[in-house]
Amino acid sequence: MMAALLFPPLAFLSLAAIYLFVAGLASRRPVSTRAGLPDSRLRFAVVVPAHDEENTIAATLQSLATLNYPKPLHEVVVIADNCSDGTAGVARSMGARCIERVDPTRRGKGQALRHAFDILLAEDFQAVAVVDADTLVAPGFLDAMNERLASGDTVVQARYGVVNPDGTPLTYVLAVGNAIENDLFLHGRENLGLASILRGNGMCFAAEVLREHPWEASSVVEDTEYSLDLLRRGVRTRFAPETEVRAPLPLSLDQAAAQRVRWASGNSRLTRLAAFSLIAEGLKSGRLGLADIGFCLLVRSKPLLLLLSFVLAGIALLLKVFAAWAVLLAAFFTLYMAGGMVAMGLSRPRARLALAAPFYLFWLMAVSLLGLTGFRSGVWARTRRA
Repeated sequence: MMAALLFPPLAFLSLAAIYLFVAGLASRRPVSTRAGLPDSRLRFAVVVPAHDEENTIAATLQSLATLNYPKPLHEVVVIADNCSDGTAGVARSMGARCIERVDPTRRGKGQALRHAFDILLAEDFQAVAVVDADTLVAPGFLDAMNERLASGDTVVQARYGVVNPDGTPLTYVLAVGNAIENDLFLHGRENLGLASILRGNGMCFAAEVLREHPWEASSVVEDTEYSLDLLRRGVRTRFAPETEVRAPLPLSLDQAAAQRVRWASGNSRLTRLAAFSLIAEGLKSGRLGLADIGFCLLVRSKPLLLLLSFVLAGIALLLKVFAAWAVLLAAFFTLYMAGGMVAMGLSRPRARLALAAPFYLFWLMAVSLLGLTGFRSGVWARTRRA
């Protein structure tokens, strides 16, 4: 009886382990360079959605001012959405174009982006990039995006890095998870020719994509939601590890809690609604890319996979049923998480931060579990970082 109950979750974890191992193995290859690209350069709008970011947006605009891309071919546009501070004034004082939006009944980053896109797509921009208002951008960001679009990609996600990985034990643990997502998972998927998932920051779109497929997503995870909508319509998101944007992580549990629970809830809701339907649709229609992205949603929360492997290992050892199998899986997911530490780079200070990692890892597991309930999946609110 217990064997029959344990077998399905152990089988799922085994598939997840194989899936993650293959992606991790593929990530060891650099992304192939692209030859024979045209010399023409596209004209970009760089959209910065901002909600009460008076204290952070200046650094972002300074970073965007250092882009290597020709200045006549890109314009920075801040969308100040329902702001109660001086975000718009700071943006204009630093030379950015600012669109102010006031609509308390339709709040959120997704609504702000749709408003900005509707305005900018009526102009002569050929591509639109999105950068959050607390972000530092690699100088070659637009050059890399131009190269990607010129080679035929139409939707691209840059590597989404971290400004302060060594700030506190919490930022270190979160940065390790971010390195896993970027360097072991998305990079590997790119090398395997699989679709990526938009992450909200460092996104880039060919203008015709936004015209043909208007941005309708407005949930907490509007980026993933739009990725799935595009894939269903035959438009694949690509991952560009050759360039990056970097944003700060919250320094304490108090600062991180609301943001992480909100994201976990949003991702959990989207997974429940979309994962199995995508798998079924993909298998039925022969569009294996849809089935793949559905399974990708199921394995995206690495803390939940680790927690499930621990729980199953404990039950299997207690009942002496499939014990070796369960323990092997728990060992794999533990080593997989350690792989994120290696991907980030090892040092003596980071070894000290890692001593506190188990506590924060268990906190992330608890957050992921709370997310399954749909708790606090609400509106766009700025995360405190100081």
